[in-house]
Amino acid sequence: MKNRGQQVLGILLILLGLAVLIRKAGVLNWALIRSYGFLLLGGGLLVHHLVSTPRRGLYWPSVLFLSGVYFLGNRWGLWPGERGLTISVITLILGVASYIKFIFQERHWEDLIWGNVILLLGFLFFFDYLGIIPGSVLIQLVDVYWPVFLILIGLGLVIAALLNRKQAPSAPPPLSKSSQSES
Repeated sequence: MKNRGQQVLGILLILLGLAVLIRKAGVLNWALIRSYGFLLLGGGLLVHHLVSTPRRGLYWPSVLFLSGVYFLGNRWGLWPGERGLTISVITLILGVASYIKFIFQERHWEDLIWGNVILLLGFLFFFDYLGIIPGSVLIQLVDVYWPVFLILIGLGLVIAALLNRKQAPSAPPPLSKSSQSES
């Protein structure tokens, strides 16, 4: 399994290096590489991981694919590419990717917990970008309620550990010495 991860990392580095060289040569610009490259690379990796058995490694391909969709929509003028919007959307994408991982892979409840935390953060960034919640209010909320967030995350992790333990298949009981000698 370690070799496969190294191969995928190697291919990603080769593609990134080629993209940078092509950009430096003036053939393509970074916006084009970013939008279509993320979309095609993430989509290809997603399809590969969805058809493979067992399904593993869906988080980063989901992030790449959804980021490609966002940057392509920006390139086509569907939404502005302002920094505040991009930060909030990328944060939301990171949270949604946790849900994709949870749905299509083994159901580890930690994925949902961290996905919810990241989604909450992304929505706060998005509301700040839209002006619904001013940044000063967000800072005050974090300043006052950060211990509550820690407690909620801790509770979520404890509940996830308990749920994962219930779902784990129980190992067969060890053979006793008398049953081993009989066989």
